[in-house]
Amino acid sequence: MIRRNTWILLAVFAGLLAVTFYLQRSGKLTGQPESTPVPTQPALFGLDTGEITALKVEKNDGKSAAFRKTESGSWEVTQPPDRQDLAQTVGGVVAEITSWKVMTELSVAPPADNIGLSNPAYQIILTTANGQEQTIKVGDLTPTGTGYYISMDGSVPLVVSKFSVDQVINLLTEEPTSTPPPLVETEAPPPARTPTAQATSTP
Repeated sequence: MIRRNTWILLAVFAGLLAVTFYLQRSGKLTGQPESTPVPTQPALFGLDTGEITALKVEKNDGKSAAFRKTESGSWEVTQPPDRQDLAQTVGGVVAEITSWKVMTELSVAPPADNIGLSNPAYQIILTTANGQEQTIKVGDLTPTGTGYYISMDGSVPLVVSKFSVDQVINLLTEEPTSTPPPLVETEAPPPARTPTAQATSTP
């Protein structure tokens, strides 16, 4: 005769088998470890490329470059007037700005002097289609050299990619595209005339 304790153990075992079978059928017991979600970097701006109609880059030594979008959607250089070659690249730079990501947000901000934001080396000013302006102050590089400290319209300091900011700064620092001098067509010199021997008569 089977003891009562044995029946209880058999009932518990049967229950465990039933739960295991259910989990396998529902896909909740696959034997695979769950993936850890990777945190995404938040976007710095909530802007699309088409919303930006003007861009200005200023250096603290007084040098600046300014660009605006024309009615046809192309970009033109308004400052300096002799750098119209930059109009070919500014559209891509603006598209890059709208995709900037926040690498780090400093919850405890160090003194502005320590990260170069009290007298920023560069300022980037964006103008949107509704006439609003956003000013980004660019401070020092981070200790790792992978990002810049920035402050946007007086917000807490943030860190964004060095590569992203350098693309904008390069609008001020890159050298003008050299254009080879035009070729001047010259007329070929006339062929040299070979003197002909003159016959002499004998007396």
